[in-house]
Amino acid sequence: MMKLPHFHCPVHKFGDNDYEFKRYQYATTSQPRKWMSPAAIIYPKHPEADRDVETAIRFARENNLGIAVRTGGHAYSGTSSTTDKNIQLDLSEAYTDWGDYDTETGLLRVGISHSLLEFNTKLKEKGLFMPTGQCYDVHVGGHAQTGGYGQLSRAFGLFSDHIVSFEIFLADGTKRTVAVDSPNQEDKDLFFAVLGGGPGNYGIVTHITLRPLKDSDHKYARALKQVIPYDPALDHNVLVQMFDLVQEWEDAPGDYDFCFTVAAGEEDYIANQLGRASKDDFMIKHFGDKNGSSPFNVLVVYFQFSNLDNKPDTYDPKWCNRIEAILRTANHGGSWWERLKMWFEQKILNLIVKRDNSKITKISESITQLWTFEGTREFNYPFLKYGQVTDKVASPGWSEWAATRIDEMSGRSDEGLMVFVQCQNFGGKNSAVTKNGRRRQTSYAWRNTTVGYNLDIFFNGKVPGAQEDAWQWHKRNLKEGVGQSGMFSTTDHRWFWASHDYTDMHVVWPYYYSREDYDRCRSVKKQVDPTGVFTPNSFVVGYTPDSAPAHVALPGVLDKRSTIPGQFEGELDDEVFTEGHADRAKQRAQAKGINTDNLFR
Repeated sequence: MMKLPHFHCPVHKFGDNDYEFKRYQYATTSQPRKWMSPAAIIYPKHPEADRDVETAIRFARENNLGIAVRTGGHAYSGTSSTTDKNIQLDLSEAYTDWGDYDTETGLLRVGISHSLLEFNTKLKEKGLFMPTGQCYDVHVGGHAQTGGYGQLSRAFGLFSDHIVSFEIFLADGTKRTVAVDSPNQEDKDLFFAVLGGGPGNYGIVTHITLRPLKDSDHKYARALKQVIPYDPALDHNVLVQMFDLVQEWEDAPGDYDFCFTVAAGEEDYIANQLGRASKDDFMIKHFGDKNGSSPFNVLVVYFQFSNLDNKPDTYDPKWCNRIEAILRTANHGGSWWERLKMWFEQKILNLIVKRDNSKITKISESITQLWTFEGTREFNYPFLKYGQVTDKVASPGWSEWAATRIDEMSGRSDEGLMVFVQCQNFGGKNSAVTKNGRRRQTSYAWRNTTVGYNLDIFFNGKVPGAQEDAWQWHKRNLKEGVGQSGMFSTTDHRWFWASHDYTDMHVVWPYYYSREDYDRCRSVKKQVDPTGVFTPNSFVVGYTPDSAPAHVALPGVLDKRSTIPGQFEGELDDEVFTEGHADRAKQRAQAKGINTDNLFR
């Protein structure tokens, strides 16, 4: 058992009664237990967090250990955790301070321990907003270091594009403030590497200073959010048209954002949105708690007009009209019973959430009430993630192919298979993602991206064959989607927030970086962390088999040794841990003051 120094904050060691609950994070059930079980999880607390962070860094440096850092714990590949050779710092309650907004400079300094819903709600109270992602329990620290892609990306770029400085503890125990406009080249290189070079790879970020945006500068903004029941037998062509429109959106003005989600659910889907219970009352009452397909397999559409020029008469409804025209063709055909059922489901969904784009809507309101997903997870099961981006969709047949791949898995929750898909246009000559990238201040890759999408599959390990079917579907998506004859892209490009599969950075770095940018990040890593204090696993810049410190954790479960379906079966966390997700989601939501009586925000 590892002998730890004295900490002033709570420490949860391997074997403690509450250790299993404390080590929970998003990817836990999708990775082997041994790779997600640090020797100790240390919880620095505000306002005395610095002293315990310094103690942890000194202890790791002197004992050749690695430190894994998490704030919300939403790293899909499990890279915010590590093995029992190392320790983990959980910063979810470490830096919760919130500075005063300076109206003269337009700057705000905040701690990195706020969840996105907390963060955006506090901004809204001041008439401010930031472009962020939609998962409520992602925290500012990890979000800042993986980009902050979200529903407002075309209009405003990435969350991190608005950061002007950050404060960071380095491996030697010193704390530095690093500014984007520093005259010091070392600071510029560190700023570049930390923002985009992988969260926690270079040190421990504690605070950021950023330049929020104002509702008052976008007074005539509008938004649409619509949810329709999705039936692949009736709506396949609707999905094809959505994929086609995402591609065409590259030509939209810069203040028009559009994305969509398909969630082919299961019996816990509603419970996940609520964070309430392991089973929802609707399914128990009407379906006898059978493990069947949810009545809420849905297509969710988001549209935002951000009114960049702040003029009252520049909104062109034609772009939103195209979305609505496609949606009007949904749920046609089939038997009278199928049409009646879909009509009834649509009525329910309209009561839950519908936002008409004819109304002026503050952007801060859109972010907190429309774009925030309040479920801790989409589904309560292990998953395989597939995320790709491209500057140009490779084949005119991609839309049909992608819709067909999704429909293959839709409505199969009785077989233990649940699909969750998102697709969005991020680019074009009018996009802030593209424009901001030209500044070359951060290492976020593929700023010329136009289309990005995820094909994620969750599987119930208790259903025979589900894991193998999910793995085969996932492998086929990668094989057919990317490559010389790929339907989506000829080159495999990914963003950190959607990392998946093999996680040895010395092998997969071309998926995430250009050669120039990777070399620059490696140089920074060598300078600020020469002994690998912040190398707790292999998904870290600068790691090679020859140079890895002894404590580096092995790759994730989806590595080259796991090409045979079922090879890692039985190594994942116990199903009993999976079944507790909804209860934990409720506890986490209540602890954050989130109203769990709302289904959709």
